[in-house]
Parts: sequence; C-alpha cells; structure tokens
Amino acid sequence: GSLPMEVIFTGDTMFSGGCGAQFEGDNLDIEHCFATVLDECKLPDALLFPGHEYTCRLLETRVKEAVDTWSGIEPPGNFLAACGAFYVAAHKRSLRDKVPTVPTTLAS
Repeated sequence: GSLPMEVIFTGDTMFSGGCGAQFEGDNLDIEHCFATVLDECKLPDALLFPGHEYTCRLLETRVKEAVDTWSGIEPPGNFLAACGAFYVAAHKRSLRDKVPTVPTTLAS
C-alpha cells in the first residue's frame, strides 16, 4: 500500500518562500489563517502547490530584507537557512530547463 499524502493548493495565498499580498484584514488575520492551514495539514511532508512560481523572487526579497534589518538578535541559523533556500531556488531556475521549485513540502 501507499502512504497517505496530503496536498494543499494555495492559489495566490501561500507560496514557497512567502505569502501573497494582503488586501484585507491585518497581520493577525493572516497569521491565524496560516496557523490553521499548518494545523490541518498534519503531515510535515504535505505538498504545497502554489498558484505561481515565485520562490526565487520571494526568497531573494527575504534575504535582502534580512541583510538590511538583521540586528544580531535573531539566531543566525534563520538567516543562513533563508540564504541556502534562495541559493537552491536560484540555481534550479538558472538551469537551461528552469527546474521548477514547486511543489514543495510545508516543512520546507
């Protein structure tokens, strides 16, 4: 038998590397929404299928913002993880065949 697989199709809401533009509500609403999604998807290897391939763009923005605002208070592992994820995504997208970065797992 096959193992159970959870998948989530997020459209323009949640992407690999970030989330979509917030047009309604506030940050608490978005955090609650994402916490609900993560709670409902019990398996850490649930596959995330976003509506667009924005991984590289979102991770590049995240790394640039981290460089500008990093104060040494946050664990350096968070910054290094974002840099590593950006490098992998940029490499995949720079290949001749533009290897997709999605689907990805929620744990990623």
